[in-house]
Amino acid sequence: MTKLVFRVAVKQSEKADYFSSIPGLLVCGVGGTLEETLANTQLIIADYLKDSINAPVAAIADTKVTYTDVTWHIVEINRP
Repeated sequence: MTKLVFRVAVKQSEKADYFSSIPGLLVCGVGGTLEETLANTQLIIADYLKDSINAPVAAIADTKVTYTDVTWHIVEINRP
């Protein structure tokens, strides 16, 4: 089993929702709480990476995102 570790940027919106993004990937999650957002992000990553057919879709470069006013978190995925 391979453990994948992702650094996740999370920002809180004015409406108190949370949005997450991973530098270099077009993967993001949303939620009403920080914990929910990180859990959703983990599910999205796992869904895209569970087979090699979808893996390139998640690995498309995300070069136009600027990370300001975010908190950084770690999301781990165990991949067989």
